[in-house]
Amino acid sequence: MTNSEIKAEFMVDIIDGKYTLNEAKQKIRAYEEQYGSDFFADYEIEKKDKPWDMEYLKELKLKGMTGMASKQFFLHLAEVSEYVHANADTSHSKGDKKKFIFAGIIAAIIIALVIVILCLSKSHAAAMAVIAEKNAIIAKLQSQLLL
Repeated sequence: MTNSEIKAEFMVDIIDGKYTLNEAKQKIRAYEEQYGSDFFADYEIEKKDKPWDMEYLKELKLKGMTGMASKQFFLHLAEVSEYVHANADTSHSKGDKKKFIFAGIIAAIIIALVIVILCLSKSHAAAMAVIAEKNAIIAKLQSQLLL
């Protein structure tokens, strides 16, 4: 594999949450020992402040795919990835919460409508049975009166 392929694979593994920040530091040291201290470029990167989210992680992925490959980039990527994956199960964006609430309300309305329709159809059937029974009684009385 070429250096670029190694870095690309490392980036994907970090994004997927396979490395914590400390594990990424160890991996970077191992790469530098194996390929030399100039394996990673040395330049600073622009960082956003916390809280970080999946969108920021995707933004970093795009930067990595366009050639950002400094040691500082990989360390920041690992820090952001670890943060995002740790918080992914416990926090949702406001938009996600609104979507879940809206879907729950729609589901409740649909269930209520189905119950009402079922009750009405049963009531209608029972009413029709009572009417049919009364009609039968009336017909029987009429036939007796005509005799």
